[in-house]
Amino acid sequence: MARGQLRADIDPESVVDQLWGACYHRLLIADLPLTEDFARTLVDNLVRGLR
Repeated sequence: MARGQLRADIDPESVVDQLWGACYHRLLIADLPLTEDFARTLVDNLVRGLR
């Protein structure tokens, strides 16, 4: 935010909740593994939305 790379109206706590919630959901659903590719996709999608 300080460098202007993220929107100023972002709530950092909700961002963490969104990332963790998606990962936790994968841990609870046995047929949907929590993989490095999934985590990378989550972060990529989230960062695009935060700009």
